[in-house]
Amino acid sequence: MKKRAFTLIELLVVIAIIAILAAILFPVFAQAKVAAKKTQALSNIKQQGTGTMIYLADYDDKFPSAWATYNSAGSFAYWWSYGATVPAGWADPSTLYLEEEDKIQWANSTQPYRKNFQMLEMPGQVSVPVNFPFAPGKKSKSKVGFSMNGFLNNYDHTAIAQVSRTPLFWQDDDNWDGLAWANPYMQCTGTGPCRYSSIDDCNIQSGVGNPAFCTNMWAGLKFFRYGRGAVVVYSDTSARSVIYGHKIGAPAAPTTPYHKTNPHRYYSADGTGNSPYYCGTKLVECLFAPDIEDK
Repeated sequence: MKKRAFTLIELLVVIAIIAILAAILFPVFAQAKVAAKKTQALSNIKQQGTGTMIYLADYDDKFPSAWATYNSAGSFAYWWSYGATVPAGWADPSTLYLEEEDKIQWANSTQPYRKNFQMLEMPGQVSVPVNFPFAPGKKSKSKVGFSMNGFLNNYDHTAIAQVSRTPLFWQDDDNWDGLAWANPYMQCTGTGPCRYSSIDDCNIQSGVGNPAFCTNMWAGLKFFRYGRGAVVVYSDTSARSVIYGHKIGAPAAPTTPYHKTNPHRYYSADGTGNSPYYCGTKLVECLFAPDIEDK
């Protein structure tokens, strides 16, 4: 009996067909994976927004603190240029991250309403290592991929001009391994309550003069995640994906009118934001100001 086998030509044809199918399908699979991760990120940030709304009901309609606080000469002050450990107290006290200070920060204070620290993570994104020594008995820390809009620090929900346009939480550039931040932030350099007032006088804290830059955004962040999509939950708990990068590697767009979803005027090719849109005489970042009505 004769033995039959594939010829070399037939094998080459099959290999070529497989290669063509792989070239077509692999990008599709990759896009599907990114879409799935983005959907999970939207779900996570939506849950954080919903938990914060429940928090408001228990705290006289005021948003949580965007930062950790500490005692300064008998009055509390803010670690406004620092993050906070999540969960509070995982780091050794020698790092100056103290549990009693960090537990008031938004990622920790909303935990009873969110019920799950894992919801603070951006699925599929890399982690930024935080190599602090652990406190005795503390063996875990949580990844945090979202930042709070610092302008809403202890702000009244009912005082927001347009809740559907004012970001409450939005994605950070990566997952921080054990720390949570606020971005943009207010320069709460004094003691006592620190509350955003208006884009013109920027009277954010009683007894503190108005610096040239009373607010700021962290620089050098890369915003292109899940393609060029970014996840945001607004102050009415609506969550959606927005597209960053309306101008890439181009000269800065005009300062006004500012873009309704992009915090920066233009972006580098790698997604780094450049030159925020500013409003008011004190150069407040337009997109995040809760008192602007023409968004």
